[in-house]
Amino acid sequence: MSEPLPRIASASHHRTNDKAFELVAAALRPGIRILDLGAGRGHLARRVAEALRGRGLPVDGHLRAADLAASWFQAAEVPFQEADFNRRLPFADGSFDLIYSIEVIEHLRNPYDFIDECFRLLAPGGTLLLSTPNTLHLASRVRYLLTGFFEIYEPPSIRPENAGRICGHIMPLHAAYYDYALRRSGFAPPAYHVDKEKGLSRWLYLLGRPLLALLQRASERRVRRYDPAVYQECAGVLAQMGSRTLLTARSLMFTARKPG
Repeated sequence: MSEPLPRIASASHHRTNDKAFELVAAALRPGIRILDLGAGRGHLARRVAEALRGRGLPVDGHLRAADLAASWFQAAEVPFQEADFNRRLPFADGSFDLIYSIEVIEHLRNPYDFIDECFRLLAPGGTLLLSTPNTLHLASRVRYLLTGFFEIYEPPSIRPENAGRICGHIMPLHAAYYDYALRRSGFAPPAYHVDKEKGLSRWLYLLGRPLLALLQRASERRVRRYDPAVYQECAGVLAQMGSRTLLTARSLMFTARKPG
């Protein structure tokens, strides 16, 4: 039996990677076609490759990785494709059964087009797993109130060397906007997952639950008065915006299925 390969450093929080790996590993099966979209150095790609081999499945044919530059990628055992995520991705329609993209979309100028592309690349019945900083958690809202910047966001830099840093986070969208993108592309309603509850957000949630519930109901009534049809269209995500998950989780992490 071959020795396990060394772990590759990741730019994402270890709890985010662990939760993403847990969700991907639960989906592994013979014949599944997986795309790691925004693979970076290859931390998660190597973990998924090891899980495939542990199940007796070959990496080639089951897993591919893509990112802007091959020079970054260290998981040589995983087939790699260079791709500019601000353009059409270099894969055929319906090429994958599972696409995961961890802490990538907040760096992109075209998040809605990116989700359209994920929908195109998935086969009917395929799943998208995406994570991005959760600007809705309560500590992030407090930080925005005090500084004008959400947590894990800083003044944005256009310098290429900063693209992968926090100052390269240029899309502070929250759950309602990703829900819009998923509906617009044709995905089924998403399921939300928690990587890590932020400590301050958890305490603010537990201490302020009655007030938060009142504010949530007031917000929903305001949308209903504005336009009942818009309220009905967005009712699912509006309810989620008052959930413990979205009020405390470090990352906005969701899975969404392409109907088929």
